[in-house]
Amino acid sequence: MNIPLEDLSFEAAIQELSDIAQAMEAGQLSLDQMMTAYQRGLSLKTLCENRLQRAEMNIEVLKKGEGL
Repeated sequence: MNIPLEDLSFEAAIQELSDIAQAMEAGQLSLDQMMTAYQRGLSLKTLCENRLQRAEMNIEVLKKGEGL
């Protein structure tokens, strides 16, 4: 069962993405499972990229507030 993306922490999303990649590389999935996993992986990748971008923006705001 997939946890909704909005409920995943960054670390949990990275772990799930890693698990998906390992399962795909090991050939453990049927074609249908692979397609579903690929779609989930793309969603997880986007989620992680967005969260990293948001964190980077927050760091920049903090640095400007501290005069760094």
